[in-house]
Amino acid sequence: MTTTLVSVIKSFESVLTKNSPAILTGIGAAGTVTTAYLAGKASFAAARVIDAVEYEEGTAEEPLQRFKERAGVTWRLYIPAGMAGALTIGCIIAGARISHKRTAAAYSLVALTDAAFGEYKDKVVEKIGEKKEKELRDELAQDRVNKNPPSGQVVIASGESAIFCELFTGRYFNCNVETIRKAEIKINQKILRENEATLNDFYYEIGLEPTSYSERVGWDLGRMLEISFSATVTPNEKACMAFEYSHTKEL
Repeated sequence: MTTTLVSVIKSFESVLTKNSPAILTGIGAAGTVTTAYLAGKASFAAARVIDAVEYEEGTAEEPLQRFKERAGVTWRLYIPAGMAGALTIGCIIAGARISHKRTAAAYSLVALTDAAFGEYKDKVVEKIGEKKEKELRDELAQDRVNKNPPSGQVVIASGESAIFCELFTGRYFNCNVETIRKAEIKINQKILRENEATLNDFYYEIGLEPTSYSERVGWDLGRMLEISFSATVTPNEKACMAFEYSHTKEL
């Protein structure tokens, strides 16, 4: 029985910890309504108290003195609203801090994973050679295209424009190699000027919508942007150029 109770308590604690931002946000929302209600209730009570006091003792002539007298007989009525407001603010701030810490931890984990992958990729090239590494990368790109095929909304344009897959987000769009290479050059020029550039900067150059995560990752003078292309075929047998970046990092 004791073991079962301990297990239930631990499970409950785990659920609370995991969902603490949502719980605190909910408490904050409820606290906002409660604070407004208590403040309104206190205002009605304060109006009655002020009327009673001024009926018995009269109204002070000076505005400042009148304000002090009214505050002196009514401030206790606002204590519940003040406490509710303070609790609400505390919950909102705590929830925001927890969310921020978790987001920062997630970004750091992704950055470390990407750095480790970059080192692994360099070691693979060193061991098996660039040609075999390219073949392996092309096979992996083909597998990713097969698992995430383009939707029917993607149309291959005439001329030089073709369908491309940006493997970082798995998005498909119409473009050409020249446009992407020009964007690569512009981003590296930006890095030389400003020491760094974000993935969103690159998205802007090729016409893709930015993402919340891509604003925080990119390249700097230590590792500039390098794009690798892989020729793939979609499940409906359309040519597709997949590409990926080397050495993205958290900025």
